[in-house]
Amino acid sequence: MRQIIIPLDRPLVADDSIYGVRVRAAETADGKWEGRVEFESKSGIRVTTAPEATHATRTDVEAWATRLEEPYLNAALRRASERPIARVTPPPERD
Repeated sequence: MRQIIIPLDRPLVADDSIYGVRVRAAETADGKWEGRVEFESKSGIRVTTAPEATHATRTDVEAWATRLEEPYLNAALRRASERPIARVTPPPERD
C-alpha cells in the first residue's frame, strides 16, 4: 500500500494548545486514496482521524488536503480526540 504525508502550512490553535497538522493518505486495496488528518501537539501527543475522505487519485486527495479550513480542522481534531486509543502491551521479558 502506497502512502503519502501532506504537511499543512499552518498550525491549529485549539483548547489552549498548538497542533501541527498533516494529512496522511494511503492507497486502498481497490486503488482509491483515503485521507486522514493527523494532529500533533507541542508536547508530542498525536491523534489521527478515521478516514475523512476517499478520492479516486492521489492528486485528488492532495487537492482535498489543501482546501481544509480551520472550522473543518477543529471538528476533525474533536473527532480524532474522541477515538479510542490503541494501547500496545509489550511482551513479557524473557529470562
